[in-house]
Amino acid sequence: MDFIKQWTLTISATLIISIIFSLLTPKGNMGRFFKVVLAMFIFVSFIYPIKNADFDFVLPSFDEAEFEDSQQSSYEKIIETNLIHILDEGNYINSKVNVSISIKNEEITVNNLDIGILDEFDKREVKDYIEEKTGFNAEVYYLGE
Repeated sequence: MDFIKQWTLTISATLIISIIFSLLTPKGNMGRFFKVVLAMFIFVSFIYPIKNADFDFVLPSFDEAEFEDSQQSSYEKIIETNLIHILDEGNYINSKVNVSISIKNEEITVNNLDIGILDEFDKREVKDYIEEKTGFNAEVYYLGE
């Protein structure tokens, strides 16, 4: 709080001094030069207190492995959500989807795709439907198996 109070006082004093000097500046080319100098003075007065502030800017460490795991998990969830949406469009409701992917050289590979369906649906029909809509060769099973 003390920092903000000090910064406000510094800026206020700078602006008052700048206004007085701007009224005293000559007209013409020399006046433009003084206005540029005053603008720089005001700019520095805004920045200088921040330089002296005792802020602790600690950036979190970047863990590449954790980022890759998070990225892989995000892609898996996106694929699962899209497949559930496709299954719902085909009236295969209440289905469960489990996707396992790997990311290498910015290329996503689907390692395993399991789809759990209700007993009232035909496994082969669902498998063909998913392959037709997405091109994925899914492993289809009945929920409860």
